[in-house]
Amino acid sequence: MINSNWSVLPVGNEKSAFKLLFFVLGLSLLCRPAMPQDVNCEKRLLPVVVTDKDGNRVTTLTSADFRLDNREVGTNVLSWNADLRRHRVVILLDVSGSMHGLPGSHLWNVVMALVQHVASVQSDNSEFALALFTDRVLETVDFTQGRDALKKRLDEISRDPTFPRIGKGHDTKIYDVLREGVQMLENPTSADSLLVITDGFDEGSKTRPDEVLSQLAGPMIRVFAVLMDPLPGERSRPNTGEFVRFVQKSGGQVFGPVDAGNAAFRDSAKSAQAGQVIAGQLEQFYRGILENNVLTIQVSVIQKPQAVRLSLTDSARRQLKKPQIFFPREIGTCPGTDMSR
Repeated sequence: MINSNWSVLPVGNEKSAFKLLFFVLGLSLLCRPAMPQDVNCEKRLLPVVVTDKDGNRVTTLTSADFRLDNREVGTNVLSWNADLRRHRVVILLDVSGSMHGLPGSHLWNVVMALVQHVASVQSDNSEFALALFTDRVLETVDFTQGRDALKKRLDEISRDPTFPRIGKGHDTKIYDVLREGVQMLENPTSADSLLVITDGFDEGSKTRPDEVLSQLAGPMIRVFAVLMDPLPGERSRPNTGEFVRFVQKSGGQVFGPVDAGNAAFRDSAKSAQAGQVIAGQLEQFYRGILENNVLTIQVSVIQKPQAVRLSLTDSARRQLKKPQIFFPREIGTCPGTDMSR
């Protein structure tokens, strides 16, 4: 330890003291351990979900079954493992007027049934938060309040006749809201996700989809969606293709679209059977969010977001028959937190 009381040193030894100080400082810089960010930037955890032709999640692959190609940045696959980190999920519930559906439909009841089903998922390795939105985030239930508080609020909303909120037009700004949703994730990692329950109709977001993707690319946060169909069979319905492509580019998956006439939510003889089918499909969907695998990849220094091209080897594709791979299509600059939890 260097004594900071320089007044006790003889005048003739001042130069020697300063030389000693600079020597010790230089030695400490040379000998300091590598910061976590340095390690994280070299080894990144890429969340990946592989499904078979029936949509079931595949976990039997190895790192040798993947091909990772990036012409801009040198990459190398190191391992393929189950992601055992704690998963945090922000549920973004669209409560704008279009979620009413057609006059006389019961779409909102279906919406609430689905979001309450999500909130009831049994998982010891997950945390959930909630944000209600229209053209902006209206209210939140954050992670610190716990799952019981989230369920209680959803139950209150399901019985509140003022939901969904009737706006004055341009009342659904999904991409602006997604940027706000990311702020609920302190020190985000690739184990974190945003789950949007919406009809996918964006009305005038100032934020462009590619801007949100760039924001997500650093920590590799994925976006998933439960897509509602408020206008089934309508030829003039807005196009949700852009939103679906956005979700897929982030590495997430889309469940649906689901409309008010879905047999699982109707009071009929077929509702029980249809309910079992949709429950099984939702279970597979949840596993993609909470029980995904990760590829540990080694990358060189990234100065700006880079596109990722990931595929399966020919032998793996033949074994699985029409598999699909879901993964973030872009790696961002190192956030310094990806290996921290």
